[in-house]
Amino acid sequence: MDDASVLPVEVTGSFPPPRRSRSRVVSGVVAAMLVAGAGGIRFGLGRAAAPSDDSVADAPGPTPTTEAPVVPSSPPTPPPSSTAPADDDDADAHASDEVPTSVAAAVTSEASPVGAQHQVVWEQTTEDGLRVRVLVGPASQEMTPGDFGIPGWAPAPFCWGTREMRLTVDGPDLVDVTFGQWFDEIYDGVAIPLLADVGWSDGRPLRVAVLQLDGEVDEAVIRWDDGVTARTDVVDGLAVLLADGSGSWSQGYELDLTGPTGTTSLTQADLDRSADPAWREACNPPPPALPDPGEQPADPEAELAAITERFALLWDQSVPQEDKPELLDDRTGVDEAVEAVFAGGFAGAAESAEHRVEELVFTSPSAAWFRYGIDSSNGYFGDRYGVAKLTDEGWIFPRALMCQDLSLAGGQCDPPAQPIYPPSWYELNGQQCTYSPDDPDGRCFGYDESEIAAWL
Repeated sequence: MDDASVLPVEVTGSFPPPRRSRSRVVSGVVAAMLVAGAGGIRFGLGRAAAPSDDSVADAPGPTPTTEAPVVPSSPPTPPPSSTAPADDDDADAHASDEVPTSVAAAVTSEASPVGAQHQVVWEQTTEDGLRVRVLVGPASQEMTPGDFGIPGWAPAPFCWGTREMRLTVDGPDLVDVTFGQWFDEIYDGVAIPLLADVGWSDGRPLRVAVLQLDGEVDEAVIRWDDGVTARTDVVDGLAVLLADGSGSWSQGYELDLTGPTGTTSLTQADLDRSADPAWREACNPPPPALPDPGEQPADPEAELAAITERFALLWDQSVPQEDKPELLDDRTGVDEAVEAVFAGGFAGAAESAEHRVEELVFTSPSAAWFRYGIDSSNGYFGDRYGVAKLTDEGWIFPRALMCQDLSLAGGQCDPPAQPIYPPSWYELNGQQCTYSPDDPDGRCFGYDESEIAAWL
């Protein structure tokens, strides 16, 4: 493909205009919407979980508090080196007797064979007798580009954890274990290999988060919207946060990281990697390619601007429909689907959604293919495709383009519209068809190439 004819663009169309600044990074993908949008995604997004609370601080009280967090009975340092077994008889059976002197010593040692013992990289006891430990397993088998089924491509090392991590909490009235993933490389200075709640079976719920940090960070503080706060010292780039877990904590938080040069504050949204374009580029496989460019318009840049402007207007609900030019070839069932979206459970996600054209090619002076993504409060939906054709009234889009996005938020066009994919998508995924007694010839997923070619 001639790269000069492939036009990268950065144009936003909101549905309706965003009620938040673009600096906000969106949170996780709702499961129902992920299922609906999975057709065009061949590789899952890895995401850092939202953090929880303070490390080896005294066990928090039974109710959330905004007061200063409890102070650990001992500083949060990795356990000292020892060749003798742990003096605690009920030490974790998977822990190694050889305890490293630092986190780095544990996770940079030569990979052990399958079934090898985990290494303790953090151990601390709270004032009321809770012992908190972090154990890291041996390195997993290194992945090569061929393992992902895409020639020449593999995700960056920071995209997913490379080792199993276990966190154990035990004491007079609580025994629990939970699992996470350990990152050998950290993206943008912060990784959250574990976020969990423990202790529910013993009637003592606790919020637990583990942070891996690059750079000079001495202290980590976390504050949830419900007022629960915790802090801990950072040792060798590792921080374990433990706090009261009673009541709901599926909410936003702020994280303060303090070092010699000051304090950096991060929100939960700041740590959501799925909406970070640089992270997506490094961690997601190349999207199915747009068709090869054809004959170009006399002024490609002007036509690109016209298409992206009308694409943005298509989703702009601040402009009444009667004041818009005709942007779709057919609006049958579209307005009803829009009403269903804003009357349903995904109305908030629809209000926050921002459509971004990311790449466009002209296959003729009057036809274009483009790839776009949607940022919303429920996550990022990428590798979405559309087509546009030039008419006497200007560039228009097929009804299916709007219907395929409304369906993500529970708005189904009637009659249904099949999603739009370029020929390369079918080369990668094949034609997906369903069969039933009422449809013996099968109904295939997505427009086929001939249908789109006929429309264009």
